[in-house]
Amino acid sequence: MPLLFCKWNDQSPFEMIKAYFSTIVISVIAGSFLISRILKDKIEIRYNMWVWGLLIYISAYMLSFAFAGHYYSSLWGVLNLPAGSVMTITTFVVMSFVTVQIFSHEHSLKKLAACFVLCAFLMSLYGILQHFGGDPINWWVYSAMRERALSTMGQSVGYGTVLGCCLPLCFAFLITAKDRLKAVLWSFAFVCMNLGILYSGSRLPILAYFLTMAIFLGFLLIFKRKLPTISWKRIAAAYAIIILANVAYFAEPGMNALQNKLGAQQIKEGYGTRFVVWGTAFEMWKKHPWLGVGPENFGEEFNHVQTVEQNYGESWNLIWHKAHNEFVHYLTTTGIIGFAAYFWLIVLMFIPVFKILYRKEWETDYIFTVALLGGFGFLLATHMTAFSFIPTLMFFYLFPAMNFSFANIEKTKIIENKLPNAGRWIAASAVVVLAAFIIFKVSNVWTADMDYNDSRRALVAQGNFDKANELLERAISKNPGNAEYWCFRADIYYNFLARSLRETGPQAEAKKRGLFGEVIKSSDTCVAMDSRKSDLWRARGTLFMSLSQMVPQMLEGSLQAFKKAVEVYPNNPYNHISVAGVYRRKGRNDLAIQELQTAISLRRDIIPAYADLLSIYYQDKRYKDIQDLINAVRALNIMKSEFGPQMPVLVKMARDNNDLQTAKAFEDIMKQ
Repeated sequence: MPLLFCKWNDQSPFEMIKAYFSTIVISVIAGSFLISRILKDKIEIRYNMWVWGLLIYISAYMLSFAFAGHYYSSLWGVLNLPAGSVMTITTFVVMSFVTVQIFSHEHSLKKLAACFVLCAFLMSLYGILQHFGGDPINWWVYSAMRERALSTMGQSVGYGTVLGCCLPLCFAFLITAKDRLKAVLWSFAFVCMNLGILYSGSRLPILAYFLTMAIFLGFLLIFKRKLPTISWKRIAAAYAIIILANVAYFAEPGMNALQNKLGAQQIKEGYGTRFVVWGTAFEMWKKHPWLGVGPENFGEEFNHVQTVEQNYGESWNLIWHKAHNEFVHYLTTTGIIGFAAYFWLIVLMFIPVFKILYRKEWETDYIFTVALLGGFGFLLATHMTAFSFIPTLMFFYLFPAMNFSFANIEKTKIIENKLPNAGRWIAASAVVVLAAFIIFKVSNVWTADMDYNDSRRALVAQGNFDKANELLERAISKNPGNAEYWCFRADIYYNFLARSLRETGPQAEAKKRGLFGEVIKSSDTCVAMDSRKSDLWRARGTLFMSLSQMVPQMLEGSLQAFKKAVEVYPNNPYNHISVAGVYRRKGRNDLAIQELQTAISLRRDIIPAYADLLSIYYQDKRYKDIQDLINAVRALNIMKSEFGPQMPVLVKMARDNNDLQTAKAFEDIMKQ
């Protein structure tokens, strides 16, 4: 339940909270399980094909990690998307193995499944409340919640996927409930979860929902002779609920989010960019075919091969940390070896169902095997154009483990524990130490993230540099390996340096030199940790540009940093605009023009490039070029609000020089 109900707290993004929490809790559970086994005279180990598949998969994953280019992002994940990190994958592989050992009886497995349904039901209640404008605890602020409810997931597709994965389980409980009261309660949960999926307003979960429930119905009809204990009246009632929920949703006054997104143009816009991203992903894979670019290194490597075509797509200037297709993502990040192991895990999920399909007699619990497969199939369907979230990743590893146990497809091996009592306690102590180390390390990274986010908030919201620095230094002391911390530290010490310029005297000069050294040290540390990240080089270039006002020699350092950003991410027009800015400062307008023209060739409507070119042409009195550029801008139909603050400055420059014709042309652009 905590995985599904982790509040965004402005300290650490919701997915990171769930990832850290999972690792800590699973460390405690796995450690307790190992100690309980170590201290026994006989050690019982359950295993099946799924367990062997997990071992193969985690071995392939670690092999990819060993050759990864960005170890930090591979180990801990990036930003708010840690679902494919080594920390998270290892956590859930261990969890899946422990699940096979602990949950081996039908009763305990059903309790675990019921917990999933309960959590999804509570999430659906909150999402329904959001849809109708209610958010009493202000859990999440989002302007369009009535159209696309998020519940506690932060993204509507994640919310819809969690409900969709648990919906077949709720259906199974409904049609197998032994008394009417329980059936009514499961029916209420089923109604809420159906509405919750629809109110998510996300295309993919809703389409997967229709597909899954249609296949489920076909399956029940085909094998109805083997299901004598199933209530067909309840099955009919369940599908009536599905129909009524859809009628209620689509008949709701006003245009709902899904109706808006079902048009051909909206589908083309929504998925067109993904095809471009997938093409770029395959180009990445071709460079690292066997082991991939490394777990969670998709975003770190994506910009190096990003095409010009991508510049005209959705969110073009953002880093795509996911392929928005889980299968393409795994192929790109873990290569053929990792993808083969991942695909084998998917195949294994179907084996329990195939083995029980043609048994002469069925027991009721086999319905839960099919329900788990239905939830798993729903998850795979959403993976076609989306990616894993922490709770949905948990389902990926738990559902197959539960499925093998429900189908009674497992073996048990008893091992005689020959360790003496002292040896057992030493081994148990070693497990405690290992678990404590993992918890300590993860807690440090977690609290460091919280301190870092609090530091940024102290600076942005309060303008308190001293408080921001105190929090940031604490974050770095806990987790010195995060490059973004050092980048932010460089900015803070630059502001300390700027404040110190008003001070005079020998001590003040020594202080300035010390602060200047800290700025350079922080920036050097940042890019040394991750030299293939364009954003970090651009931040360094901007910082050195500011430092050049105090130390002119830093202008060359700024130019080299921006050129490095271009080298890392050559098809980003803003990197070329940044290089052009330095050339202008150095008096090389000819080189600046070349960079700005390159930027425009990469994206035709890149506004700052046009504004800078107009400024250079006016400064160099190239009036013919000005007119040509004005015509080009008019042809693009660029509005004043999009053009930015540069035009009023150019208008003033023209008027100051009594060039009324050019001033009027600039004003005409602003009026468009």
